[in-house]
Amino acid sequence: MWLRSCIYTLVFHSILMAGAGDLDITFNGNGKVATDIGGMAQARSVVIQEDGKIVTAGFVLTNTSGDSNISILRYDSNGSLDSSFGNAGTAMGTMGISSEARCVALQSDGKIIAAGQNKILRDGAYIYRIVLVRFDQNGTIDTTFGDNGFVVTESETGTQAAANSIAVYDDDKIAVAGTTVDDFMVVRYTSSGLLDTSFGENGIVTTNVGGSVDMAYGIVLQKDGKLVVSGEGGTCNSRDFIVVRYMDDGSLDTSFGANGIVTTDVGSQDFGGVVSLQKDGKIDVAGRSWDGNIYTISLMQYNADGTLDSTFGAGGIVITKLREYAEANAIAIQSDGKILLTGGSDDGSNTDFALVRYDKNGIPDKTFGENGTGIVYTDMGGVTEFAYGIAIQSDGKIVIAGFIDNMATDWEVGLARYDGSKPLPSSGGSMPAIYYLLQ
Repeated sequence: MWLRSCIYTLVFHSILMAGAGDLDITFNGNGKVATDIGGMAQARSVVIQEDGKIVTAGFVLTNTSGDSNISILRYDSNGSLDSSFGNAGTAMGTMGISSEARCVALQSDGKIIAAGQNKILRDGAYIYRIVLVRFDQNGTIDTTFGDNGFVVTESETGTQAAANSIAVYDDDKIAVAGTTVDDFMVVRYTSSGLLDTSFGENGIVTTNVGGSVDMAYGIVLQKDGKLVVSGEGGTCNSRDFIVVRYMDDGSLDTSFGANGIVTTDVGSQDFGGVVSLQKDGKIDVAGRSWDGNIYTISLMQYNADGTLDSTFGAGGIVITKLREYAEANAIAIQSDGKILLTGGSDDGSNTDFALVRYDKNGIPDKTFGENGTGIVYTDMGGVTEFAYGIAIQSDGKIVIAGFIDNMATDWEVGLARYDGSKPLPSSGGSMPAIYYLLQ
């Protein structure tokens, strides 16, 4: 009886006190996981399978020259590596000298698509290409996709291209967004990895958005088949946030912004630009901005026509300061419309994972995080830590993924999971089900 009472007290207390933004202690015991895969490794994206398993995509460096292999890790819902996947939870892929994954998605049959950049040596010069690789659900490379599981796509110049974000259609077509030299680059493939000739010019669209350093970082698919691509554009000394919308055939959507392009100047320098969609079709974009003294997070909301939403923040823009440095690398929208951003924040000595939640109108969510700020900082045990991916589980819990550098050993893949719900009431209402189980 005494034992049952103690168990009840501990479990009930932890459930009662768990609030939105708290680390989920059912995940590896403390809400955090660090995985050493034998090199300097990063997770750049994360996705949740229907069965609750967590898949990350990134890379691990193979030598001091910065060459790398694509690394896919899968975790069980409790945070342990899934031994049924790849080699004890890890799957690798490489082509040429070096390959890295920057984004990941699932097709309807559960196969895993990762995309990023591939490096080869040609005529004494390095060539950078978009690379896609597909894995079966057990972690083996799917040789029915592309050329033995891989697809590479070069830019028109044949010198530099990369994919930074990915979207999968209902029919399993694949669209990636990234950069080629100084332009946005969007490529669409069939479900089997062939270039989709119904899109752009033989599956490829490049867009000069007006600058010499145009780079796309985000892509999302609207219900009507249009693609929204976000990023940055301008010059080395002056960059703005850019949003472009494409028709289903790859042409610019002239009903959006100025001939398909929207430019938003927030700070003297604006970087990044990740994107997500609200249920009502409004577009949320986030990145970081330099205000002359410090980097802050910028969050913007646009109406369906590309105009800033005047009901959101201050004229459609919200600026959030996080300690001495702020970076937003990924965005997700909850089912209730609340907006989640993750990245990193520096306190002057260490950089930690950062997670911010906003209400639908752009106000930091007072029910989330530390002292009602809407902000959570998580020290993953290293000196430099950045999150690059975010995903929301079916139960509302929030998973972020990135890397941990402790300056002593290899970089580790880092994951953290948080409670996404509101705190339980302190009195009244029904007792949680676990109470009855432990009586």
